[in-house]
Amino acid sequence: MPTAGRISTQPSDDDIQAATRKIRDALRQLRFDDMAALALKQQNEEGPVVVATPSWSRQTFLSFKSYLMFLVMTWARAFKSIFFSMKLDFGDRLSVFAFALGASVVLFIFFWWCLITTSPLVEWLYRMSRLGREGGNIDWVNNMNPKIYKNLTHEQSVAARSKMGQPPDPNAGNQRVFDLDVARLLLQMSALMYERSHPDTVLAVQTMQRSLDVPSLALDTARRRAVELAEKATNIPGRLYKQLVRHNDQAPPDEVRSATRAANASNHAEAATHLLHDGSSPPTVMDIVKVADEASRGIIDTWASAYGVMFEPVSELASLSKAYCSVFWDPNSTWMVVAFKGTELRWFEEWTTNFTATFSDMSREIPTFHYAHEGFKERLFPKNVSQGERKPWDTIAASIRLVTEELASIRPPGTLIDVWFTGHSLGSGMGCLAYAKALLSRAEIGPHARLRDAYMFAAPVVVDVASRHAFNTAIYPQNEIPRTLWRIINRNDAVATGLPAFGDSDKYPFDPDNLFFFSHIGIGLHLKSSPSQTLVEGHRITQNNLDFRVQIGSSFTADELRQQRSLAEKQGLTIRWMYSVLQNIPLVGRLLAHAPPNYLDQMDKLVLGDCVDKP
Repeated sequence: MPTAGRISTQPSDDDIQAATRKIRDALRQLRFDDMAALALKQQNEEGPVVVATPSWSRQTFLSFKSYLMFLVMTWARAFKSIFFSMKLDFGDRLSVFAFALGASVVLFIFFWWCLITTSPLVEWLYRMSRLGREGGNIDWVNNMNPKIYKNLTHEQSVAARSKMGQPPDPNAGNQRVFDLDVARLLLQMSALMYERSHPDTVLAVQTMQRSLDVPSLALDTARRRAVELAEKATNIPGRLYKQLVRHNDQAPPDEVRSATRAANASNHAEAATHLLHDGSSPPTVMDIVKVADEASRGIIDTWASAYGVMFEPVSELASLSKAYCSVFWDPNSTWMVVAFKGTELRWFEEWTTNFTATFSDMSREIPTFHYAHEGFKERLFPKNVSQGERKPWDTIAASIRLVTEELASIRPPGTLIDVWFTGHSLGSGMGCLAYAKALLSRAEIGPHARLRDAYMFAAPVVVDVASRHAFNTAIYPQNEIPRTLWRIINRNDAVATGLPAFGDSDKYPFDPDNLFFFSHIGIGLHLKSSPSQTLVEGHRITQNNLDFRVQIGSSFTADELRQQRSLAEKQGLTIRWMYSVLQNIPLVGRLLAHAPPNYLDQMDKLVLGDCVDKP
């Protein structure tokens, strides 16, 4: 496959391979640190009980518990605001009540949806159905197009990867171009984030938790010791897990069997057999962790290999839910992508994160910001961090520094590595805050990183109005390279449009503390099918006197795009027509519009050229 990039002096193959090995090793060490800290967190919060993948009945209990906690927290805050706040008028108090009631009802519906769709009976019926058989092992959220990962052609991939390694246009002025080629590639990456096997990840953390070197210590003593270790190990990948985990201990037989089964179900069976059964000594704890980690990513590695891209997960985001952060990079070019996994449609705890829409002070974490969505903030900057645990953002920033430094080291002096961000759903909520942090704390991502655009699909509201203003001031200075955070919205997507967002406009007279005054950040594109033009919002920045002309661009002509679409339809690489029709049904359609395959399908139908203002 031809490589993409802008390098005038291309490094040798040996240099590229050596750099790739070094990056992979460093990122995996960083990830093992993250998992060891998570294992310690589990022990600190839950005691010595080892985490395991819960049964359906256990998961139902945990989901019900999460819903009750959501109700208590939401209504306690609503009660406090309605009856004791001195700043809210009657309209504000009414909106707080309406918000709490609406969120409670919607989550009740999602509770039953998750309960039913994860039941053993429905799982069995799904596997027996045509949809399940055709989809194979891909995640439910992507199964509306079982061939989604074959949809991106070689030519489209090369076009996107080439652009991602090109320097930004310094003469863009007040024009912003949404690159359709880049958007397609980043949406594929966002969709791929759903394909990691969660039970195999749990097995890796479970193995570490059983081998923590602090199980017999009193809780306070363990925490103090972990603090000391973390202070010494924070900037040295791999040192933390080696300090916390007896990583060279012999692995228990049951974990060897579990890791072998996981590997045999993936494309890593041969390597696992060598690691677990062919060595001169019994497999160790870290052998199990490595095999389980490899087994969890089979579909992603297959896709990455086909397109010449590298992939590594870097953080579990302080939780054993299914959210996590990964990086992609092209070893033959000068770019990397930071990607966040989105909401698991059948995982109730992640829906509670989406709808825990309360303000939390963000000024310490992101300079000049005011308040942010507490559910998303806690994933990146948790306030109750277990001692010895890095905050997820620290791990993510370290991964950016590692990749950009190594890619730059084999290229001419002064080479900058372009850093892009992407995510879908819950992932785009976290991605927006992470991108804002990288923008406003540029030194934390290192001297070799050049922050570029963010493509966020189905992004929810994330901040208050003051933070939106701070973000706009930071991202649009006249002396900076042009960069944009794109919010891409398909139809009436439940997550992108489900929560009130009156804070997107400065014309509404709400009190700044009103829950209806949440805001998105970035420029929003409401995708439309040809011949209609895509609608745009958030491009008129009144407080900065900016008015951007927004266009959709591509390396391909309109005729070439139509031919690509026609060929994909003939080859069965697009969604079935019924899924397009079902998106017009109230409520059901809003849920279906949220799925990545429907975003990809809609982007294939866009009109190139100018976007028009959303009414």
